[in-house]
Amino acid sequence: MRLFYIAPWPASDPLTLSTVVPHLLALAQEPGIDEITFFSCEKDSAQPAGTKPTFQIPPQIRHRPLYPPPAPSFPLVRRIQLHNHLSGALMQSARHQKPDLVICRGTTGIFGDMLQRRLGIPYAVESFEPHAHYMLQTGTWRRWDPKYLVQRRWEERVKRNASALITVSHGYARHLRDREGISPSRLRTVPCWVDGDRFRIDPQARLQLRQG
Repeated sequence: MRLFYIAPWPASDPLTLSTVVPHLLALAQEPGIDEITFFSCEKDSAQPAGTKPTFQIPPQIRHRPLYPPPAPSFPLVRRIQLHNHLSGALMQSARHQKPDLVICRGTTGIFGDMLQRRLGIPYAVESFEPHAHYMLQTGTWRRWDPKYLVQRRWEERVKRNASALITVSHGYARHLRDREGISPSRLRTVPCWVDGDRFRIDPQARLQLRQG
């Protein structure tokens, strides 16, 4: 099986190192998986292609950083331009490599949906969450904010079309099943995977970071 894994953060981001890398390393040990292409969404368009993530990659994992284009200042235009640019890069890779399954982390589910609609590749979304609702609830976005409206529409599309929705809590899985009518056969629950020994709180390191 050839697998695409799409993460929403740079390869060196702490969230990638602590919560994505353990998934990749576990997947790489599965006997039925021959190749994994790991896509990281980088933030700096000036970084040279070929930048390597700060973790040791098993031979069956291929890393492909996705770099954003130079973006206009208007936020909504920047968001649409970034989406179209990353979609094009993923489409090109998918046509060449022909993956059997795409696993999307969180908000990258919309890219899996795009690959399914255009190329018929099934996708699953892990760590699926109501991101638009979180941003509204915290006051970060307003109800008529275009970013909120677009993200909510994307999440509804993912809920309709993903082969599997993998939540981090049983409570949200029950909500999707009982309140939104999603078939239990499409729901899974896997807690957020963090190595507690490697990423336990270090008070001294925290102090140095905050003072730096």
